This record gives sequence, structure tokens and C-alpha cells, in this order.
Amino acid sequence: MANSVTHKIDVTSPLLQYNGNWLRGGTDGDLEQIRYDQFTFVYCSIGDTCSISLTFRGTEVHAIGAFRGDSGAIQAQLDDQSVDPPPPPDDPNQLVFQQSLFSRTDLADTAHTLTLSLPSSSAAVNKTVDFDYYNWTSTVNSLVDVRFQDDHPAFVYDPPAGWTTSFVGLARFDGGTGHSTSNTPGASATLTFKGDRAAVYGSIGSGGGPFTAQLDGATVQSFTTLRDVSPGVSGATYVTNQMIYYVDGLSDGAHTLVLTSQPSATTQGLAIDYAIVDGTANNASRAAPSPVPQNNDTVVLSRSHAAGIFSTTGMVSLLLLVSLGYGIALRRRIQLLSAGSQTRCSVLLPFDTRCDEPSSLRPRPNAMASAVFSPSPTSGLNTGSQPPAYEQVHIEAPRLERIRGKGPTAARSEV
Repeated sequence: MANSVTHKIDVTSPLLQYNGNWLRGGTDGDLEQIRYDQFTFVYCSIGDTCSISLTFRGTEVHAIGAFRGDSGAIQAQLDDQSVDPPPPPDDPNQLVFQQSLFSRTDLADTAHTLTLSLPSSSAAVNKTVDFDYYNWTSTVNSLVDVRFQDDHPAFVYDPPAGWTTSFVGLARFDGGTGHSTSNTPGASATLTFKGDRAAVYGSIGSGGGPFTAQLDGATVQSFTTLRDVSPGVSGATYVTNQMIYYVDGLSDGAHTLVLTSQPSATTQGLAIDYAIVDGTANNASRAAPSPVPQNNDTVVLSRSHAAGIFSTTGMVSLLLLVSLGYGIALRRRIQLLSAGSQTRCSVLLPFDTRCDEPSSLRPRPNAMASAVFSPSPTSGLNTGSQPPAYEQVHIEAPRLERIRGKGPTAARSEV
């Protein structure tokens, strides 16, 4: 019996492939940042052309973003066919957040590739596009899942000496266990499982890196866990409990998935936390009973441990004051109503990390009176020199009512 399931990924997901000069929004005091899901979004550098692609299997897909004063018309290509997405509002002062930029609900339940791009016609008039997150719906054989921890016999790591189970930030991983490799090209993690689906979870961040995935000896796919998950924050950062690979629609037999680290710098690596597979087809013995963490807190490491969780260095105490200061500053920025302009700065690693020059940047309008949004109720930020066992500081995201006026002038921050 087929069961429909809906998947959601943030713009930082390794499942998304970026081309062009994409920038990370919100690093420079953009007051609308909290109106995006998880406070994260990316946009194409003003005056450039960009594209973003998602390969998935399923019957429907939704790309969610925002329409703002400098939003331009985008192009969509679904399985090599051009599709016209909805245009931005005619009124540039109408701000619409968490809005569908593209949607299809009548797809065949097969593999698809969706590519959304900002064409040269929009770039020529200094328009851009904001992306927030993606949803897609697929079918699975059962709704029963089983979780294999990284130390389950279903996982095999090669070479063993290239992997470590003792590293900075281990306590943040599900069950307090994980496998990590750093600066070891060719180090692989092989998962053997049965059933129609598999999802592998790990961490993303500034210590992540490129890796490949090969299922049952078929085509090799390329991904990366290198992401700037907390732009503007000093030190190496990472986020755990992130889906770094997903596949479904497989036969019910046995399958072999090989994930191989392909670092391009000494600070890059790959971390494996656990896998989720079909619980009706796999033996649940030794599957960890601990619940999957429900928060995606950002953790910040000191510069002396820039390799982050991908190194084997010791654990030290958390600097809680950084997190508290960030929360206070964010609340104060949101409450300010003085007139001014603002810029949007970088970054989404591994792409360009620069601010737009004033000559090429059109200030973002802040006509909040006409804004449509549904902000997430809470957000967690964890900062400190190392992230082992420590108390977490959760900062509640402010709830915005419709505010009139413009935000304060924000200084550019080079990242």
C-alpha cells in the first residue's frame, strides 16, 4: 500500500544544487529576516544570473520564497520542459513572505528535476529572487521507520583509521554518537539496508565539505555539507540533525549506499549521525531508541578549532554571552522604526562571500504595512568555543505585528 509523505528542506540543504553567485540574506540587519522560515534565505546577487536545482521523486513540489521590492520574474524548467511560474506582484511595495514561487501537484510518481533561475532579462534591470525552502511529496511502502545509529552494523567505514568517533561536538549528535572524517579524500561510509527508501543524517557547516553518493553501483552523485549556517558569526559553525542524502522509490530488496568524502581543503570533512530506513523491511536490533532532536540549533566553534566537529581536539566550555548578546541585538533591531536604507550581504558557502557594491545595490523596501508573513515561533542559537555537553540557550524569536516604516541604516559586514 502506497503512503504519501511530505518532505521539507531548507535552502542550506545539501540536496540543493546552486549555480551562479548566490548570497546568504540577513547578515547586515535586514529586518525581514525573521519572516523567513528558520530565519534563512538566499538570493541571487544583484545584476547576476543564478539557478537552483532539486532532483526528487514524487507527485508534487513547491518552491517557497518571498516577493520583495526588487524581486524579478524567474524561469522554471521541470524535466527539460519550460514552465511559467507566477510573476511578482505588480506593486513593488507589497512584501509577501513564505510564498509559493513555483508549484506543481499533478506529477507522475517518478524522478524529476526542477531548476529555477533568474534570467538575464531580470538581472539586467537589477532584479533578484529570494528562496526560503522546498517541499515535495512522494510515496513510500510503509510509514514505519527504523533508525540505524552510526555504529550499527549496517554501517561500514573505510579506511577505519580515516574515521573518528571522538570529536568536538559529539554530544550534539543523536544518541551522543557519530563518525567523522576530516581531510581524508576517499574515506567512505557504506550503508547496507533493505526496502524502498533511505535517509542519511549528519551535520552541515563551515567544517563540512564535498562528498559523493553512489547507490547500488549506479551513477555517482555529488553533494556538499559545506554551508555557512550562521553568517556574520565569528568562528566555525555547524548544525546537526540535517538530512544529507535521501532516496525512495526503490525495490524491496537489499541496497548498498556508499558516501565518500572528497575534501578540497584541509578543514573540510564529512560527519555521519544516523540513517532512517523502512522499519518493515529492516531488522531494528541495535537501533537507537533515543528520539531525534527536534531543534536545529547553530553551534559556533572557536577559530582554534576551525575544523569543528571534523577534528579530534578536546572539548572546552561554552560562551553563553555571545548567544545572549545576539538575541538582545536582534530584538533591538526589530523594534527600531527610524527611516533609512539597508543592504543585503553574503554568504552561502562555497559560493562568493561579498557584499554588493552600493552602485549596484537597490535598497530593499520595508513597507511592512502590506507585508504577508508567517514567522516561525521560535529559534535556537548556540554559541561557544566548543559544543560538547552544555546547557543550551534558546532565544525566542520575536513575533512581529505589522509595523509601518523603514528599518535603520545597516552597515555592511564583510564576511
